[in-house]
Amino acid sequence: MFLVLAHIRFGKKTIVVLSEVQIEEIYSSYDENTFYGARNLLMISFMLDCGLRVSEMINLEVDDIQTDMHLIKVHGKGNKERLVPLSDTTLYYFYNYLDINKKVSSFLFVDIKNNKLTTSAVRRILINLRNKLGYTTLYPHYLRHTFATYFIIYGGDPLSLKIILGHTTLYMTEVYVHIAQQIAIARNVKYTPLSNIPFFQKKRR
Repeated sequence: MFLVLAHIRFGKKTIVVLSEVQIEEIYSSYDENTFYGARNLLMISFMLDCGLRVSEMINLEVDDIQTDMHLIKVHGKGNKERLVPLSDTTLYYFYNYLDINKKVSSFLFVDIKNNKLTTSAVRRILINLRNKLGYTTLYPHYLRHTFATYFIIYGGDPLSLKIILGHTTLYMTEVYVHIAQQIAIARNVKYTPLSNIPFFQKKRR
């Protein structure tokens, strides 16, 4: 497991990916039985587990969540619609949020006064989370990068990822494939000679 934010350079782009440990820390930092906890966990899930952009997420309406089909109807760039898969875990956080915030009628993500969340409000939420957890930085797009990278690591195919992310070309998808390959290579350190010869067991930090 990676214990720090992974900064991976690809051409002129630096992609930041959350580690598995950090993902667990993020989810453990909220109380799902409170309004803010339930809302923020669902918000993070839509970005981290479904790969939504912030602008797409804050414009979601309750009816866009097709629970019977495990799909989300997303209104993307250029007013193009696409369907994104909805995992059982994210569906759990969706129902949990609706159970706690029964005032939701149209836009899904609102503040305590039932006003629609803004992009800047989401960024502030992540800044507060960053400060709480002691991370050096944390932006909404890191969650989308993390989703895309782990989608490939866990066996998803690049073409499906392109469609889910709403990309018009395969360029960015290829970037995520490259990152996933680099992470997979790094995990193979457990197979190296000095990782397995007993003499070196005490030579670790």
